[in-house]
Amino acid sequence: MLLFENLWVFCLLPIPWLVRKLAPAYGSERRSLKVPFFNALLKQQGELLNTQAVQRRRKIQTALLLSVWCLLLLALAKPVWLADPLEIREPARDLLVAVDLSGSMAEQDFAPPGQAPVSRLRGAKQVLADFVQARDGDRFGLMVYGDAPYLQLPFSEDKSLFVQLLEESRVRMAGPKTMLGDAIGFAYKHFQQDDFSRSENSRSRNKVMLLLSDGNDSGSRVPPKEAARLAVSLGIKIYPVLLGKLDAVADQAVDEQQLKALADITGGRYFHAQDRIALAEVSKMLDRLEPSRFAVHYYQPSRNLFFWPVLLSLLLIYSVHFYLAAEAIRQKRVTLSEPSHEVGNA
Repeated sequence: MLLFENLWVFCLLPIPWLVRKLAPAYGSERRSLKVPFFNALLKQQGELLNTQAVQRRRKIQTALLLSVWCLLLLALAKPVWLADPLEIREPARDLLVAVDLSGSMAEQDFAPPGQAPVSRLRGAKQVLADFVQARDGDRFGLMVYGDAPYLQLPFSEDKSLFVQLLEESRVRMAGPKTMLGDAIGFAYKHFQQDDFSRSENSRSRNKVMLLLSDGNDSGSRVPPKEAARLAVSLGIKIYPVLLGKLDAVADQAVDEQQLKALADITGGRYFHAQDRIALAEVSKMLDRLEPSRFAVHYYQPSRNLFFWPVLLSLLLIYSVHFYLAAEAIRQKRVTLSEPSHEVGNA
């Protein structure tokens, strides 16, 4: 569809006609030779003397001026070609997966009935990979934590890269401890930085943190509950997932109430997964609680066409001047080839 952004420019079309009608003709005083026998001289010399003595604008020159004027106005009107609108589906949720890499994640008590057990980290990797691949409309981020939190992947739609970086994670890679509070505080900072790096509309995006852990907080600088209250101020919902068994004792004992409190404070939900089947059920439950979302935007591509009238006007100018120059050369050659005439005495 063709659209003119400055349609009012076409009101300037009659300006040349108004100037011709209202403005006086241009004239200038020059020295000239007066001869009493001009008519006889004109009759004897013929067309050559006529064209050289009286120069008048030719029709092609008038047509050129009017055409260039119309083309320049057409360019000033800024013609734009609008293509068909395009639908852009932008992910409306940021989901940060935080994986515990403490030493207890190496416990091989994660297995479906009848199958060989695997480590908690291995089982989490397999279920998370399927979970990420099955979701559309989310941007995924990956964070691992132990003695300290580390960001492996900023928010991205590259699912294959997420799975690759998750697969490369190893137990104790971030230290043997479990700093839950520091991990939540780090997640808050990453969500906040992502908001500032994007448009203001990103502040209304759905923010979810999937927190996988198999132990208690090991003495974070920021208590987990305080970090959770900080996350609420940014609209982050935390879904804690406890991996492993609840009957552990001593250093392996689990404070389940603390994880439930994190979910209650942020409006999330607590899950307990003792094996791969249970963790897969957690993934399905999370799909129902946090369905995939898209922010749909429409974009209409446009292409400016103002340069075409400008190019056409330049082409007309050069073409007409080339034609007039060729006509002058041809006329001069014809004149030189004719016999000269002598003007008789008056």
